[in-house]
Amino acid sequence: MLEKSADSPLKGRRNLQFSHFSRRYRTKLSDSDTFHLRFNSDAGLAAVSFFDGSLQIISTMLGDRLYQIKDDEMNMPVTSLTWKPSRDESMD
Repeated sequence: MLEKSADSPLKGRRNLQFSHFSRRYRTKLSDSDTFHLRFNSDAGLAAVSFFDGSLQIISTMLGDRLYQIKDDEMNMPVTSLTWKPSRDESMD
């Protein structure tokens, strides 16, 4: 039989802000809806794909859009994102 989990101390609270990233992006990044999001290993960057086939790289610390990639012939979303490990990360 499954045990009932303990009540969360956050349960019932509204309008909580969990990170600098969520405060930065209350505005739309694109006219299209977000399809997939992947953070890099230190969560300093976020790769965001959209239903219109575009891709954006966002700095989570500064809130700046670093890169925006959109091919007019590509009308399907990027369905999977991954980050290539940097040289320092691959040495660990």
